[in-house]
Amino acid sequence: MTIKASVNGNKVVTGECILSYPSLFEMSAYNDDPDKMSYNAQFIYEVGSDTEKALQEAHDNAVDIFMSTHGGKAPQEEFPLIRKVEGVNDGDVLFGKLYTKAKSFFPVSVIDQGKRKIEADDERIYAGAIVRAVLEIKAWEFGKGKNPKSGVGAYLKAVQLVRDGERLGGSSGVELFDELIDDTDDFLA
Repeated sequence: MTIKASVNGNKVVTGECILSYPSLFEMSAYNDDPDKMSYNAQFIYEVGSDTEKALQEAHDNAVDIFMSTHGGKAPQEEFPLIRKVEGVNDGDVLFGKLYTKAKSFFPVSVIDQGKRKIEADDERIYAGAIVRAVLEIKAWEFGKGKNPKSGVGAYLKAVQLVRDGERLGGSSGVELFDELIDDTDDFLA
């Protein structure tokens, strides 16, 4: 059974996505800026999927709201809400897919299929896990004067683990220890 995405105004519940660069339990630098710490992750999905359509609809709703309060001026959108995965080759699990980055300045709810809380030490949350996310899409502006910055961003509310997926960035590393030697003295020599 495929889980469909839904949109309500500027809130989206994604369909199934591949979790990437998850920082759901500890704050990390967002967009590689150490002054902007947040909980964050990327959500990867198919071109033409219901997730893409829901995100685009919520994006358009957020832009409409922004324009109605800014004299018809649209946000600049230096960083698009929906981006194409770059730097992968044909045959790669991510080839031809899209992604959306989302952040939160507050702890994020992370749950399993039974809606039970997942803790930080749970190994089921990793880059490549199949998840759903609740995102709020908002247009923003900061700075005053002639050159204020503006855009549309995804704000992360919750993540639900759906199932295991293909790990991104290689293996878990556990299998690398399959052939440990028994003689500790030889190992440390």
